[in-house]
Amino acid sequence: MVYNDSSYIEHNLPSPFVCGPFPTKTIKIPADKVYSQYSVLGEKTKDTIAGVADGGNTGDGTIGSLSFGKLAIPGVYNVECITAVSDAGVFKVVDPNGVKLDKEVTVAVAYTSDHVNLTIADGAADFVVGDKFAVTIAAPSDEEYILSEAASVDGSEKAKGILAEAIDTTGAAKDAVIYIGGVFSDSGLVFGTGHTIATTDEDMRKEGVFLEKSTQ
Repeated sequence: MVYNDSSYIEHNLPSPFVCGPFPTKTIKIPADKVYSQYSVLGEKTKDTIAGVADGGNTGDGTIGSLSFGKLAIPGVYNVECITAVSDAGVFKVVDPNGVKLDKEVTVAVAYTSDHVNLTIADGAADFVVGDKFAVTIAAPSDEEYILSEAASVDGSEKAKGILAEAIDTTGAAKDAVIYIGGVFSDSGLVFGTGHTIATTDEDMRKEGVFLEKSTQ
């Protein structure tokens, strides 16, 4: 993470700039993105999800249809059989902080939650109490920022900065500079799908960026 003196960025005042100072930070934009100047970006805090069966399992069923939700935490979710049933079974889900999720998993039934979504398939050998799966959610290797969209669930739905210059990362990730402070008019900003000043203002204020509604 590199913080920059705001004086090194040329501000095309007055729009969208309203009041400074305008501190900046250098971040990474992943490959194959094309963003306009003043795009409102969010940080990806979750990148991939994968599930594996414990090597000591008696049951030979599998886990699949994996995805994460907005409340997912990077780390390992433990999915453990608590009720053995012929050709079925019930599993509990414990998050990376050791907190048991309220909802339990039934074999062969799609499981959905704000943390993880998955399906455990029955196999030839029945599950027994104590059989386990590990579901790992990994964070990006770099401090990656992408266009903040309201429906995203990878962390980028929370707006955190404003792109200082237009960027094209076709073929390879690139460093970019974002504004992390100052007062900006929403009329000059590029919002992702589902976002407006109303949906991003609270998260941006936490970062030190204040948005004003344009009067035009």
